[in-house]
Amino acid sequence: MPLAPPNKAILYMLQARRIKNNAVRGFTLVELLVTISIIGVLASITVVSVGNVRQIARDSKRLADIKQLQTALEFYFNQQNGYPAGTDITLGTGDQSVLCITADATRGFEDTVNDCAGNGAGPVYMSRVPSNPIPGGLANGYLYNATDPGNFNNRRPSQYTIQFQLETDIAGFSRGVAYLATPAGIRR
Repeated sequence: MPLAPPNKAILYMLQARRIKNNAVRGFTLVELLVTISIIGVLASITVVSVGNVRQIARDSKRLADIKQLQTALEFYFNQQNGYPAGTDITLGTGDQSVLCITADATRGFEDTVNDCAGNGAGPVYMSRVPSNPIPGGLANGYLYNATDPGNFNNRRPSQYTIQFQLETDIAGFSRGVAYLATPAGIRR
């Protein structure tokens, strides 16, 4: 028995269903707004977290810089029986970028390695004296002061301080406190 031809009503129904299934559905305005607001909240949380990580990274660099400076100054002391002279020297800037031994006992920090050689320098102990990472920390960077209560006859100082400040609480140090690095260690 042969099949009967399909009814026109059935053909229209099948065609309407095919069109409905092939139609591309988009997002509604409400769905888009909810998605964008969720992304905005997540982005703001991420930005706050990254900002804190950057502060911690700068503070870690500050502590590492101070330790490197202390080590270089101890090598300097062992060769010269004293530390570089000077007061209120902002380290790592301008003519305070290289730590070397010079013929002049009142100097120790120079602008470039070539300046060290030009001033009758001995060894270079730190070819790039670190500067304070910005922003944060002391506004004027790492502040070096040499002291010697009994300094006479152009002798090199026997003590120094390097003043620095941190942005966050890290490794047992508090933020905003002016710390002093000395030959004996770091103190408030």
